[in-house]
Amino acid sequence: MARKTATGLAVLAALLVLVPSSFAGDQTGAIRGRIVDRQGFGLPGAYIYVASPSLLGIENYITSDTGRYGFVDLPPGIYRLTVEMPGFKTVNVEGVVLAAGATATVNVRMETTAGTLGGPSVRPAGDRPRP
Repeated sequence: MARKTATGLAVLAALLVLVPSSFAGDQTGAIRGRIVDRQGFGLPGAYIYVASPSLLGIENYITSDTGRYGFVDLPPGIYRLTVEMPGFKTVNVEGVVLAAGATATVNVRMETTAGTLGGPSVRPAGDRPRP
């Protein structure tokens, strides 16, 4: 009888270990949002980096044609987002709190760097630099 009980307990323990974590609830979260310029237009091709003590390393993403991005399956924690795009000032967003099963929305409005409009500089044909 003791052997049957021990075998039954071993089988039960093995089943509990093999049960998918989805039965225990969602243990991860997501960070999503949109990167836009000063006028509110989406910025395709912006680089986004997300870092946290909860992560091993840094996750990265390049925005879609509409400026949208999404990081999924992130462990709960406090995150830092860094957004970079040529012709624009780098933006850091600190203290993004992510709970299990939650989605944090972080939208970023980027400003152009001094002297640019987000693209190559263009000078009228008759305008020459002065010494």
